[in-house]
Amino acid sequence: MNRLCELCGKRLAEHRHHALSDTRMNRILYGKLLDNPLNVYYLCSVCHLGKSIPKDSELLFCMKLKIKPRS
Repeated sequence: MNRLCELCGKRLAEHRHHALSDTRMNRILYGKLLDNPLNVYYLCSVCHLGKSIPKDSELLFCMKLKIKPRS
């Protein structure tokens, strides 16, 4: 993966961070949709550990992907 961090734009991204958390329940409900590019941020280690990373609610996630909530 040769892309810059989406938060700082300075360092190479080393981590994939899900806007709607990649939890067991969310995987049961949404499966591979969680890996949709609209739900994934690419971050460097510094930002992944130290900055406030945006999180999406289930409703916002569904609006972005134009699907109905499943819970």
